[in-house]
Amino acid sequence: MTDDSTQPTENVGRGTAFSLLSIVAGIVLFAIVAAIFSFVDSYLVFVAGIAAYVIPFVGAWLYVKGAGGPLARGRLAFTVVSVIAIALSTLTGIIVSTFIAYIRVGGDGGILSPVFWTTMRNQFANNFENVGIPVVIGLGLGIFGLVKVLRGGTLGRKIPPVSTESAAPDLEPPVSTAPPAPTAPSPGVILNGEPLDPGKK
Repeated sequence: MTDDSTQPTENVGRGTAFSLLSIVAGIVLFAIVAAIFSFVDSYLVFVAGIAAYVIPFVGAWLYVKGAGGPLARGRLAFTVVSVIAIALSTLTGIIVSTFIAYIRVGGDGGILSPVFWTTMRNQFANNFENVGIPVVIGLGLGIFGLVKVLRGGTLGRKIPPVSTESAAPDLEPPVSTAPPAPTAPSPGVILNGEPLDPGKK
């Protein structure tokens, strides 16, 4: 028998706040990976989509740390945060890789310039192979990771505590249920060491 009072309570608000850090982590991770792969080989930017698979696991770990208990009542809030993290991280990877390609061909004005964002829009419209496919890969792998976290529940599952009740055997002697042994009849009055026959006068 387990005591429910020993189970950790789930602080949904605090867990959700902690899971928001997965958005920042995902954006930084995608920016770094996209930048490295863009300098090595422009086609390797596709590999950056694999990082989206890790984001829900990072978010779940952060949620459990913040909530102080397993992921249960906060599944909806965690799902919303994870979807936002996956979308923003994937978009960040595309923006970084496009900007690096933009400055390598002599683009000027910085990442906030209207010229760059016009180039970005044209990339999505006219170059789906290099831009659209990584987005699809990133979103697909990210959602797959999220579903696996929600269905598997390995990050939020807790081992129930072991019962502290004593398992020692009962040391009290067993109570006998056998019928009592028959007793001999009373010899009556004893005279000179022999029983007196009541029939004799």
